Formats: sequence, structure tokens, C-alpha cells
Amino acid sequence: MSWLLCKSQLRCAQRRLSAAAVAAPLVVCVGGAVAAALPALALWAGVRAADALEGGFALDPALEATFALCICLGAGLAGALLAAIVPGVEALGSQLAAAPAPPRAVVIGLVVLPIGIAGAALSVPAVLFFAPLTGDATPSALASVAASLVLGAAAAEAAIALSRRALRGLALAGAVAALVAFDPSRGLAEAIRGHPTAAPGLIALAAVAVWIAAAAMRPQARVKTATVRAVVRGPLTAALVRLARADELRRQAAIAVLAAGVGGVLLRAFGIPAPVAVLPAAATGILGAAVLPLAAAGLDRRADWLLGSVPRTRRSLALASVAAGLVAGIVVAVGACAAAAASTQATPERAFVLAPLACMLFAAAILAGAIVPWRASRAFEQLGSFGAFAVVAASLSFALARVAPVVHADSRVGSAVLGAATLAAGVLAAAEIAGRAA
Repeated sequence: MSWLLCKSQLRCAQRRLSAAAVAAPLVVCVGGAVAAALPALALWAGVRAADALEGGFALDPALEATFALCICLGAGLAGALLAAIVPGVEALGSQLAAAPAPPRAVVIGLVVLPIGIAGAALSVPAVLFFAPLTGDATPSALASVAASLVLGAAAAEAAIALSRRALRGLALAGAVAALVAFDPSRGLAEAIRGHPTAAPGLIALAAVAVWIAAAAMRPQARVKTATVRAVVRGPLTAALVRLARADELRRQAAIAVLAAGVGGVLLRAFGIPAPVAVLPAAATGILGAAVLPLAAAGLDRRADWLLGSVPRTRRSLALASVAAGLVAGIVVAVGACAAAAASTQATPERAFVLAPLACMLFAAAILAGAIVPWRASRAFEQLGSFGAFAVVAASLSFALARVAPVVHADSRVGSAVLGAATLAAGVLAAAEIAGRAA
């Protein structure tokens, strides 16, 4: 049953990809070329990162545990975002909801297997990235990252159950806390030291079991019967209201802010100074906030029936939607930076140095959302949006690394100008792509 559901979803995704290739062959070709070059890019980045990190690890061995914790925090955030957005059993839709399919089989077929297939595809660049640093212990490093990702998804499921007043959320939260107590980041730290361990793999297997059980037991959302009246003026305000009304995006925003605060607490617990700990904690929150601009173009697809009657050009409407996603992402990113500064007891202006990184990530999210629209009810297409975001972000990072020395972006003013120019170009390009697609 699970494989049948997964195969059906893969077949539907293939048909939609074929239709997209016919409608926009150039975009699909460029995306395919970038995806094909991703392993080489990952190997290049891994070699550069290993050269830079090994010197720091030699000076201070404690940095190995800090680096491993930062990587695992990012993986946990990614897993939490996936769990908060993927619909689970609700992905069957109203027509198949009455079918005699066990909830666990539905979750495995529509959520776990698609994410597993996507993870298997991404494992090649991940291996090439970690191999220069971890060597023969690369499998242990990947298991540690995978365990953190699945634990993040299980923690999000527990939070969803608690928010819907289900007592089973307490048991799920206890199981997640018990697995977190084993510290999955320790496996990555030991892999960096060249000592592979089997503990991360065992933690990952246990976390997958907890995640499947939590997703299968996810309580139904409460039916909202209240009448909502909202007065909006202009397409920008309407797009902001659409973003604010999306339950899955509100969960994502809360997870981003919470991840930044929890990350700051954990980094301080490892003895990292506040001016240093605030940076990875805030960067985790900024990464989570990038999902809002990523989802902006996809939300417009829901309102095609309404936007088609608006006396405005589709490019102007797409530009308003992209701008709304950017504004929402900035608000969440500022909140995450404030949470990181509060949890680490650092001055808030320390997080401002991450503004160029935020510009690059938001530009990549806006472009990826225009190329592969995000859809709340289709888990595999959401994975496609996340994959497009990863590809575009890696490409932008590689390009900006080549451009930065030319424009002297080593100063704060130069990096701010380069980040702002990248963001502006991303907004205009995304509005053009989304307008043409509409």
C-alpha cells in the first residue's frame, strides 16, 4: 500500500514536471544543468571548508563539537520545517480520505518515502561535501545529520499535537527528548576526529520510528467556524494577508524563531562566547525565515481564480506577491535574530553582520519559489521547491564568492551593497518568471 501510494505520487510529479518542461524548457534545462553540477560544487565547497576548518580545529579542538552542533541544528530545523508543512494523512484529499488505508501506510507512502528518495538523491553531494573533512568516517557523519533531521521532524509533530490539545503530544515530546539526550551531534564531532561510531545510525533508526508514529497519530486540526473580515487595500496588503492566514507558514515562522532561541541556549551551554554563539543561532533562524518568500508564489496559485479578474497585469501582481514574501521573511528573520540575541545575552547589532547572508538566502528562495511553486497539499512538490532552493542558493553562493573580490565586498559597505543588489535582482527576476507562468 505504501509503495503504491508513493509510486502514484511520483508518477503525478513526473507528469507535472513534463508539463513544466514543455511550458518553460529553458528554465528546466538550466535547473537540470545546475543540479548536474551540484556534486562537483559540493566537492569544491567541501575541500575549501576542510582547508579552512582544519586549521581552526588544530588551534582549538573544542571547535569540532561546536561545528557539529551548528550543522545538526540546521538539519533539525530543516526536518522541523518539513514536518510543519507536509500535510501527512491530509495529503490524501477528500476523495481518498474514506479509503480503507491505514494512517501509517499513508504517512510512509506520501511523506516518508518521498523524503527518503529525495534524501538519497542529495546524499551524493552530501558525501562529497563531508568526505574531505571526515574521510572514512563520512557514513557516521551523514547518520548524525540524518538523525538530527528526523528528530527535528518528530519534535515538530509533537509540537503540532500539543498545539491541538492532544495528550499524546506529551509522550512524543518525551520520546524526542530521550533521543536528543544521546546527543546526535556527537557522532559528527567524532567523525571529524576520524573516529566513526555506530551510535548515530541507531539514533536515526529510533528517530524514524518515532516520527512515523507521530505523523500517523497527528490529530486533526480544529474546524474554524468564526467569520473573518479583513479590509485590504492593494495587492501588496492582500498578499501579506494571504501569507499571515496560512496555518503552515505560521507554524514555520514559530519554528524559525524557536530554533534560533534554542540554538543560542545550546551553544552557550557548550561554553561558546556570546558574540560568537549569536551568529550561528541567528543564521539558523534566517534560514527558517526563507521559507516565507519561498512559498509566496505558490500561494498565488491558490488564488488564480480571484487574481485573474483583477484589473492589473500579472507581472505587477507577481511583484506584489514577491515583495510580500520578502517583507514577511524579514519580519520573521528579525524576530529570530532578537531571540538569538536574547538567548545568548549578546548585543542585537551583532546579528546585523548576517544581513548579506539573509539577502542571498531570500533572493534564492524567491527565485526558487517562482521556478518551482510551493504547494501546501503536495508533499513531493514541496520537496521540489526545497531542492530548487538548495540548488539556487548554492549557485548564488558560488557566483557571489567569485564576484566579491572584484567589487571589494570585504568591507561592511561593500557586502551590504552586493547583498542588496543580489536581492533586488532576485525580486525582479522572480516577478518576471512568476508573471510569465501565470
